[in-house]
Amino acid sequence: MPKTRKKRKTRATDLALQLSSPKRDLFSQLPLEMLAEILRFTSTKDILAVARTSSHFCNTLVSTQSNRIWSLARARFNPPLPDPTPNFTEASFAAYIFDGGPCEQCGKYIDEFYISFSLRVRLCSSGRYSSCIYAWMVSYGITSVIPVCLWQIYLESGAKVIMDYRTLDMFLMWDELEPIGKDPYCRSEEKRMLVYKQILTKNEKQKKKIMDLSEQLVQWSGKFVNRRNEVKEANQNRARLFANEEGWDFIRLKNSPTFKTLIDQKNIMIEKITDHDLDVVRDNVRDEIREMVAKKERAMREENHRRKRKAFELEYRKRWKLRHEGKDVVLPTLSVFLTLPHIDQWQKETGITGNDMDHKLKQKLTQKEIDDDLSKWEEKMRAEFAEILGAQGYVPTDVNEIHQVDKCTALFLCSKCAHIPAERSTNFEMITSQNENLDAHATSLTFKDACSHTCHSKYPNKKEDWCSKNFVPDNKAISIARRCLALLDIEEDASDSVSKINSILNAEPPRILCKSCDGEIVLSFDAMHTHSHRHEDMTFEILETNEAQKMPLVVWGLCNKSKLRGRMYDQWKNKKKFNCRHCLKSPYINSQSDMDATTINHTPEVLPNKQGGKEHLKLKLMTFDGITCHLKEKHGILKLGDEDIIVVRAQGEKGI
Repeated sequence: MPKTRKKRKTRATDLALQLSSPKRDLFSQLPLEMLAEILRFTSTKDILAVARTSSHFCNTLVSTQSNRIWSLARARFNPPLPDPTPNFTEASFAAYIFDGGPCEQCGKYIDEFYISFSLRVRLCSSGRYSSCIYAWMVSYGITSVIPVCLWQIYLESGAKVIMDYRTLDMFLMWDELEPIGKDPYCRSEEKRMLVYKQILTKNEKQKKKIMDLSEQLVQWSGKFVNRRNEVKEANQNRARLFANEEGWDFIRLKNSPTFKTLIDQKNIMIEKITDHDLDVVRDNVRDEIREMVAKKERAMREENHRRKRKAFELEYRKRWKLRHEGKDVVLPTLSVFLTLPHIDQWQKETGITGNDMDHKLKQKLTQKEIDDDLSKWEEKMRAEFAEILGAQGYVPTDVNEIHQVDKCTALFLCSKCAHIPAERSTNFEMITSQNENLDAHATSLTFKDACSHTCHSKYPNKKEDWCSKNFVPDNKAISIARRCLALLDIEEDASDSVSKINSILNAEPPRILCKSCDGEIVLSFDAMHTHSHRHEDMTFEILETNEAQKMPLVVWGLCNKSKLRGRMYDQWKNKKKFNCRHCLKSPYINSQSDMDATTINHTPEVLPNKQGGKEHLKLKLMTFDGITCHLKEKHGILKLGDEDIIVVRAQGEKGI
């Protein structure tokens, strides 16, 4: 067997062992005389706790040399503890009295005295476990073996138990009586009496000492509990008086960490609070209560502000709903809406609660004040956005004149979302050349859209402040819009130009065909603005109505619906009913009048392969996530539009 090589001990390893080994504290190094002098000012319960802190103190205080420490502590205890019987040591006697244990009936650990010190029975006596006393009384409270009572250890006469089921003056442990009653030797009277005399002679002295001590402990425990309750009540009353003297709320005083520590410590030590104790903690308690009051007021202000803000958010949603219903309403973002003069003033007023604000918003005067603030804000924004378009200091000279920001060609880009430099440049080609790929998918905004535009940051907690300086003119979309107006012979400055465009190009079916895309992409006038960012120089054609009707209809709002969350929307996105318009160069459309225009005739199941192979491409339906990945990988379209997707629906099926 090979010899193991001994590790060489160095000075460094010795130092490491010394540092890693725990050092004995100074308290445990005290001589026994000094330890006894220190413990002279403590109670028996405290000495018992010290003995259990370490093996050193356990061996020291359990030894017979420390009996003097325990006996003096017993004598000083209020009320004084009786002397233990010879079967107890001083340490075991202290543990016998002060330790907790399981309930005799339910087994739950409780930190209470024995109800019977002679029988060593501990029962739950308070709360929802108080029924344990009744259950135990039923089990052990009745017996008919009276002669055995002369020698058997029994329940003390002074034990505090419920007497509803008591039939004898002495309660016996039935578990110990039952074997004796069944013993055949004890059936005859003479033999039974002989056994009784022998047992009585042997155990009479022991029983008397045990019962005498148990009686004393029962009486002592009753006095101790009464004194403890008296001290707690006295400390409670002194705390109320202290709170009244200082003008504090009693509940806040009890919740003060400093005072709570003081009163808990005094109750454990069974000592009354003195004026000196209160003088010591007065300043700390005053600071803590002042902080608690300030914290409470701050919490109430925050709760009131939160409820008022919620009321304003509901008012904002109500006005936003009017805009979706088609009414001509210009709304700012929610953050700007909350900064309107009257709303900002109501938020700062501390006298108005959340309930008051709910009632106030229902009044006509309040609605008129909000409408006036919105009108002033809109007028200011119209001037600023007109300046963005190059019409600095523009003021309409005629009532019927269309405003610069209301024209069909008033289109804007958010410089943050489009990753455009902060300076407001009017040269769109210069802007796109700095970040061409990202700008190609920027969303074109009208004046209404720009006012309510919110930047979607990848950092949800990042606050984006809305400002008109964040917007620049969308020159590419403006150029395309003017070309479209020229083809239709519509004057840009005409007051009816918007209504004409809406009736011709924003109605169904969409009539603008993009010639720059591979597929047959049809667009509305509004969709054309954002779509134009994909091409350097977009070419398009305006179809006749009958030609546009042959195209698969565009389902507007499809991409917005895909952003919603919920089980219903997840199921909708997982259905294979979407196809790519860019791949379907010549989609096969059923021309029957009773069929939906978006229904594809699947009779020709193959399409020409544009990659030049002999095989043909099969028609493939995809889920929404599938069509999204397809458009990104095959066609380089990072931001989908409704015009890129065909929704394949069965005959007679309605909805998306």
